Amino acid sequence: MSMICVSDIYGIEVEGAQGGVWRRADSPFLVIGDIWIAPAAILRIQAGVEVIFQGNYALIDSGRLTAVGLNLEDESIRFRSEGSVWRGIRFVECDSTSILSFCEITGTETGVDVSNCSPTIEHSYIVARSIGIKCNQASPSIRDNELISVEGTTGTDANYKALSINDNSNPEIVNNKMIRCIADPGNAIGIEIDASSPVIRENWIEVNSRVATGINVNLTDDLFVYRNIIRTFSYNYNTGTGLKTDHSSVQFINNTIHLEGSGIVSAIGINIADDSDVQVLNNIILGNSTSTGLRGSANSVLADTSGFNCFYNHRNNYEGFFEPLMRDISEDPLFNTDRDSSYRLTWEDFDENFPEDSALKSPCIDAGYPSIDPLDPEHTPVDIGRFAFLYRFVDVNDDIIPNPEVFTLLDAYPNPFNSSLVVSYTTERPGLTTIKILNLNGKKVALLWDDLSSKGANHLYWNASGLPAGNYFLSMKTPYESQIMRITFLP
Repeated sequence: MSMICVSDIYGIEVEGAQGGVWRRADSPFLVIGDIWIAPAAILRIQAGVEVIFQGNYALIDSGRLTAVGLNLEDESIRFRSEGSVWRGIRFVECDSTSILSFCEITGTETGVDVSNCSPTIEHSYIVARSIGIKCNQASPSIRDNELISVEGTTGTDANYKALSINDNSNPEIVNNKMIRCIADPGNAIGIEIDASSPVIRENWIEVNSRVATGINVNLTDDLFVYRNIIRTFSYNYNTGTGLKTDHSSVQFINNTIHLEGSGIVSAIGINIADDSDVQVLNNIILGNSTSTGLRGSANSVLADTSGFNCFYNHRNNYEGFFEPLMRDISEDPLFNTDRDSSYRLTWEDFDENFPEDSALKSPCIDAGYPSIDPLDPEHTPVDIGRFAFLYRFVDVNDDIIPNPEVFTLLDAYPNPFNSSLVVSYTTERPGLTTIKILNLNGKKVALLWDDLSSKGANHLYWNASGLPAGNYFLSMKTPYESQIMRITFLP
C-alpha cells in the first residue's frame, strides 16, 4: 500500500507502491520505506526532482521507471540519502523502456542493480561504496555516462567493483567517460565479468588500489573489448593488471593500457591465465619500468591473428609461455601531450599534402594489423591503440566549409514522435560527427553523438521522455558540412 503525505519538515514523504508523475514543483520526495513500481505501473520523474532516502531503503522497478533529466548541471534528477546508506535502484524484470538519464545516484552500497531485464542507464553520475552497477541475467544499455565510481574503504580483503556483470548478462557498455574503482584498503576492479558476454567499447576505465585490475574475466565466451583506455594505479609493493582472463575467450583489440605506480610495484598489462583463448591485437601497453607486458600460462592460447601491439617501458614484454608476436614493437608510442585528449598519437607538424616532410611521428600510426576490417575512420591503415590518428582534424568550434564531393544525409523518424526517435545519417567519408538536440532558442538539451562515425549508414536512438512537448532542432556537424532539421515531440 502506498502512502503520500506532506512532511512536517519539508517535501513529500513516500513509501510503498508508486506510479504517476513526481513533479519538480513537489520536490523533494522523502523516502521513508521501500518504494516500488508494480508490473504494468509507470512512474515518471521530472527533471530537477530530488529524491532523498531517509534510511536503508530501495527503489524497486518491476514496471516502468522513466527518470530523465536534461543535464547534470542544474536539470538532473538526484537520488541521495539523508545521512545513512540506502540500497540503490533495483530493476527487477522491469519494462525494457525503463530509463535513467541525466541522474545523480550517491550514498549507496550498490548504485544500480539489474536483474532479468534490459533498462537504459545513460548520461548519469553514479557513486557507490561497493558496486556501481550490478547485472544478473540482464542486458541493460550502459552508455554515455559521466561517471560510474566506487570508493571503498571497509576492509583489506574486500573486493570493490565499478561494474559487476554476472550470470549470462550481455549488457552494452559503451562510451562511458569514466568507470572508476578506488579501494583503500581492498581490491579494486573496474569491470568484473563472470559467465557473461558484454560488449565493452570506447570507455575510460581507471582503478586505484593495492591490488588493482582494470577488467577481470572468468568463465566467459566471446567477450569483445574494443578501443578502451585502461589505467591502473597500485601501491605498497602490490600489483596492477590491465586485463586478466581465466577460462575465457576474449577479443582484445585497439585498447590502450597504462600501468602506473612506483617502480617497485609488480604490474602486468595482460595476464592470460588457465584455459583462456585470447586475441591480443593492435594494443598499446605502457608500463612502469618493472612491469610485464603480456603473461601467459601453459594451457592458454593466443589467437593466430594476435600481434601488432606496442609494448613500452616494461622490464619484460613477455613472460611465461608466450613469445614475441608478429610485428609487435617496443618503442615510445609518442602520445600528444599538448592536447586535452590524452593518449592520442603524435605526428608533429603533420601536413596532409606532404606527409613525408612531417616531423616526429608516432610509430603506432598506420602500424596495425593490415587486414583488419573496418579500417580507421578515415579509411586509412589501422593505427595501434585506442585513438586513431586523424589526418584531417577539424576543431568543433571552427567554421565548416561544405565540400561538394562529400555529402551527408540526415533523417529522423517517426516525425512527429511520441517517445523514441530514430536518427539516421549516411556519410560518404568517415570523420568526427556531432549530433545534438536543440530547443527553439538554440540551447542544447541532449547530445546524441560526439565521436568518430564510419563511412556509410549510421543509426542513433533517442528517448525524449521528460522533455516538454513541442518543436526541437536536430543538429549535425561533420568536418565537411552541417545540417539541421526540425523535429516535433508529441508525448
